[in-house]
Amino acid sequence: IMSYNALNYPGSTASVRNPYFTTVISNANPDILVMQEMTSQTGVNGFLTNVLLPINTNYTAGTFLDGPDTDNAIFFKSNYFSFISNTVIPTTLRDINEFKLVNIATSDTLRIYSVHLKASSGSTNEQQRLAEVTILRNITDALPSYSDFIVCGDFNLYGSTEPAYQKLLDQSTQGYFIDLFNMPGTWNNSSYAQYHTQSPRTRQFGGGANGGMDDRFDLILFSQAVFEAGDISYVPNSYTAYGNDGLHYNDSINRPPNNAVGQTIADAIHYASDHIPVF
Repeated sequence: IMSYNALNYPGSTASVRNPYFTTVISNANPDILVMQEMTSQTGVNGFLTNVLLPINTNYTAGTFLDGPDTDNAIFFKSNYFSFISNTVIPTTLRDINEFKLVNIATSDTLRIYSVHLKASSGSTNEQQRLAEVTILRNITDALPSYSDFIVCGDFNLYGSTEPAYQKLLDQSTQGYFIDLFNMPGTWNNSSYAQYHTQSPRTRQFGGGANGGMDDRFDLILFSQAVFEAGDISYVPNSYTAYGNDGLHYNDSINRPPNNAVGQTIADAIHYASDHIPVF
């Protein structure tokens, strides 16, 4: 499963960026692709037609619901999963979406929450992120025990002390999430370089951020049931910030050499979006 912030897709540059998305996604080959910053049904249709179906004809799109600001979308391989529902969880700024899929082979149900939390630093923005996450926790706390669910997307978090991050991991109620990595303190520092997901660029184009690789904004967090073995479960050591070799702190991801994915894919990640995908 891959999570990818698509940078205001389609915007005016989809035709230019589509080949780069194809390169990135075809090499990672996700069975489920969750995307943020999708702006329209037209964009969802275009991404499916121009990026995904040339990779694998089994890709299909789940129901897209156009809410305020930018939106979440899901694509998946229909030979592996069937789509059940897209449920909107409204927040002040952007919707959180609950995508529900069923694994065809096992009949296991997976709930995937896609988020794009309030951006920027400062206490006001931190409190808005906390409010958004609290709405999500109210949902997950009400799920049956040992439900399989994950949350993924662009969290815009700056470190482990943020109240929104603490709320996500709070185990006082059952709907908590697990972060695979123990990363105390502020994440924008060189010791955490291998975990950063934004920005793969050091120059601005297409409206994207250009700060170099220095923020851990994009995450995939798991329920206890997914973290444990059996049924739907996390494959140990498989979590990947795709294209990040840990050697491009405050730099563009495609400065040679890239020891994680090579030059062609690093270039594609650089030109496709101002975030790298995680899977």
